[in-house]
Amino acid sequence: MANDMSGQRVIVVLGMHRSGTSAVTRGLQALGIELGDNLIPTAPQENAKGYFEDWDITELNKEVLQAVGLEWSSVGLVPDDKWQGEPLRPLRLKAVETLRRRFGGNRLWGFKDPRTCRVLPFWQGVFEHLGLDDAYVIAVRNPLSVARSLATRDGFAPERSYLLWLEHLVDAITYTRGKPRVVVDYDELIGDPDAQLRRIGRALDLPCDGAGEAGLAEYTEEFLDSALRHSAFFSGDLNLDPNAFELARNGYQLLRQAALDRAPAEEIESLAGNIRAGLYSLAPVCRYLDQVIQTANSFEKRTDIAEQALAATRGELAATRAELEEVSGQLQQVREHAVEMTAALEAKRAEADALEQALAQRDAQLAVLMLERSTFGAQIGRVLTRLRGRLAPAGSLAGKLADWAIGVARALLGKGR
Repeated sequence: MANDMSGQRVIVVLGMHRSGTSAVTRGLQALGIELGDNLIPTAPQENAKGYFEDWDITELNKEVLQAVGLEWSSVGLVPDDKWQGEPLRPLRLKAVETLRRRFGGNRLWGFKDPRTCRVLPFWQGVFEHLGLDDAYVIAVRNPLSVARSLATRDGFAPERSYLLWLEHLVDAITYTRGKPRVVVDYDELIGDPDAQLRRIGRALDLPCDGAGEAGLAEYTEEFLDSALRHSAFFSGDLNLDPNAFELARNGYQLLRQAALDRAPAEEIESLAGNIRAGLYSLAPVCRYLDQVIQTANSFEKRTDIAEQALAATRGELAATRAELEEVSGQLQQVREHAVEMTAALEAKRAEADALEQALAQRDAQLAVLMLERSTFGAQIGRVLTRLRGRLAPAGSLAGKLADWAIGVARALLGKGR
């Protein structure tokens, strides 16, 4: 079962981040190379046309880097003995299962992730286990353009970007020695995509039938756009940047010649070996530099978290102040309403006092009237009594009528009989 994918071909795109590996990979797709159906979505701000990276493979690369103690942006080469470490065994099995699942039914397929440069020995062990025939496309871009792009996207210092560029390309050249490979210059691809894709096809013996011709036309006319290249420099411009060290300048010039088919493989590999030896001699410095970078990144992250917390606190304070202003306004309205209600209450009290005074005056007047009425009634009673005696004797009809009239008069005056 070890060689269950035997006879299949895998084309791996290698290159530094921001070096046009996405455009190269899309070109391979135009040549009929299967990339799978689980690609990372596009990112309009960074890569509007697409990354063309398999999600599972990219995540695996991150895990492999972590297992050997690195991140994609770590400086310093990985010692060869790291690839035999115990932490990688479960990841190798995971990689085997991933490739079987993703590409088991394809005779010609490929993938791309710039991290693959740093972990290529891991993948080559997986390829060997599965019996795959592996070939490589190495994408090269002027390191000055790469440095500018990384400065914009990640805030990297140019010296760091040049070192990372060199390490990625040295690993790519070193680990593909003796394998089918072709070096492609990104600027040349943008300038003449049809010629460069045909050159890749010839170098790797890729089929280019009628469907391939249609794919080439679509890639050239619809996909590729000069706007993909946000910064462009001539090869000689690198010599003008004081931050570019000699190894990076020499490495780029030789790789550019290789992309133009003007440099023999032996010369490229010799220079890569010399650079690799020089980088290994700088391993302690690179480890220290990486620690400094990680410390700075950690401090920056903590600073960002603190600034975010401070911004959140400021927002809460502003919201509290706004609420306080609102409550103060409401309190002022309540106070104003209380003043109005107090004034109204005082007015009602004054009105009630006036009514009480008027009622007292009326009571006094009524008492006088009642007294006068009583006096008047007594006088009338005496008058009627005398009148009764004069009008008719008691018991006579006239006397009875007189008694009735006197009773009525007394009732009207409020007196009983």
